[in-house]
Amino acid sequence: MAKESILLTGSNGLLGRALAPLLADKYQLVHLDLVDPADGNPHIQADLCDAAAVENACQGITAIVHAGALHGRRWAEAGDDAGFCVNVLGTKNILEGARKAGVRRVVYTSSIWATGHGPNPPYLPIDEQLPREPMELYGLTKKLGEQMCQYATANYGISTICLRPGGILAVNASPAARVGLLSAAVDVRDVAQAHLLALEAPPEMLHETFCITADSPLCRISAEDWAADPVGALERELPSIAQLVAANKLRPASIREWYSIEKARRLLGYQPQHNFDPLLLQEN
Repeated sequence: MAKESILLTGSNGLLGRALAPLLADKYQLVHLDLVDPADGNPHIQADLCDAAAVENACQGITAIVHAGALHGRRWAEAGDDAGFCVNVLGTKNILEGARKAGVRRVVYTSSIWATGHGPNPPYLPIDEQLPREPMELYGLTKKLGEQMCQYATANYGISTICLRPGGILAVNASPAARVGLLSAAVDVRDVAQAHLLALEAPPEMLHETFCITADSPLCRISAEDWAADPVGALERELPSIAQLVAANKLRPASIREWYSIEKARRLLGYQPQHNFDPLLLQEN
């Protein structure tokens, strides 16, 4: 039996490079990116803003993992107009191409920035139902992408699954960066696994959105306890953490938001393997 064909956008990004081997192991992987990843899999050189090129790339494809986007340094270098074009028009083109090609599912890489940011979230941990809007253009492009996915499901019948990763950390991220796993960060290997789980979710899953972060111990702490005594509350979950705070290796008072992965755990079977480890800070 021939393998299903999976189109991966953003193949040269941090996530794309981690995800490609997982996809190639089980599917016929086709890359769509401006630069060939040169990993032996077929590559289509195309700009996401080119509707005709995207439509052609979708032909013969079973499902799409749409990880291509501009953000961070690349967004800053390209400018707001380019970022909006790639993230919004590019996603529209992917969904239109999927519709015309009869693609069964699109897995869309959104971002927790789609949930917005602010000093006083109405509740913690933040989940997919948070009634808050993005406060910056990047987050807005991701929220618009989610809404277009929902539209495509309602009007075209395409299954669309939107994943909201936190700040994605490379495998070799420093211990200081991995402190973010306490709140809003996630290891790229766990994000890649979440995409594979979404791709393989039951066909009756038509449109869903999931927060994808590390498994934060803060989710076991009430917002009231955290506000009253963040160090003490965290110490009860992670004994000896107070030593790291005293050594200025961890600043709990600066943590304002964290995210629940319960929906992803329940519906996708998501189980992050690379969570916050206090030992990494003790050794440095």
